[in-house]
Amino acid sequence: LRGGLSLAGLAWAVERGFVRDARGEVYVHQPTTLLCAVSPRMARAMRRTGSSSRSSSKGGRPSVGTGAWVVDVEGLKASLVADPVPGLASPTAAVGGA
Repeated sequence: LRGGLSLAGLAWAVERGFVRDARGEVYVHQPTTLLCAVSPRMARAMRRTGSSSRSSSKGGRPSVGTGAWVVDVEGLKASLVADPVPGLASPTAAVGGA
């Protein structure tokens, strides 16, 4: 991932509140149902109803892929040292260190 953060590191950054938007608000993951058309007929039906596998962000918040989110890497490192995660190689491995 960009910035050397591992996928596991990013997941723990979200879980522990170290991902913030441009306003400084903590990103809170809210799982939603994703739909994927398995046939052209289903894709047409989904377009008519407005259902799509591409969801827009709710409430005017930036989507994760826009680069508008910032990870407090130093805070995450300190958190992983203070409260290690079983199975995670090391705090520095989660954030791209040696």
